[in-house]
Amino acid sequence: MPARPEPYDAPAITTFATELEAWRTAAGLTKTALAQALGCTDAYVGQVELCKNLPSQEFAQDLDTYFKTNGLFHRLWKRIEETRHLSTLPPGFPQYLAYEANAETIRNVSPTLGDCTVFGVTPDHGVTHDNRNEHGGCGGRVRQADHGRGRAGAGRPTGGPGPRAGPGADR
Repeated sequence: MPARPEPYDAPAITTFATELEAWRTAAGLTKTALAQALGCTDAYVGQVELCKNLPSQEFAQDLDTYFKTNGLFHRLWKRIEETRHLSTLPPGFPQYLAYEANAETIRNVSPTLGDCTVFGVTPDHGVTHDNRNEHGGCGGRVRQADHGRGRAGAGRPTGGPGPRAGPGADR
């Protein structure tokens, strides 16, 4: 699994990472030395310690064998597997909730633009979050919009597609 740009923040994952670093440093090992002993890369050890990659079951078992921890890392790995989908929010979700709380309209245009969301915020601010870029992909920018104030384009986010035609246009 490739490393994530943002670290995981689930308690089980951070506990695994903290224990790994504690055991490694207590043994006087560098990431490279531990990686060589376990048969993995130092980058992987570093990614797990920084919570940017999840440990594998094999990695956890190898750590238990190497450090003689009586199954500590395997139990932590099991806890990650049991809880990781329950305790983490997708990147950007807290910001989305803040926008949603003030939204006047919310339009999901993912069927035509590939999982991009457009939503309008309160009329006083006249701001629309439109995370589509000029090529139809996601870009994450905030733009000014007119929300039904009688000007051209009223009620529609700027730069958005016109009304859909054909089957399913009312979605």
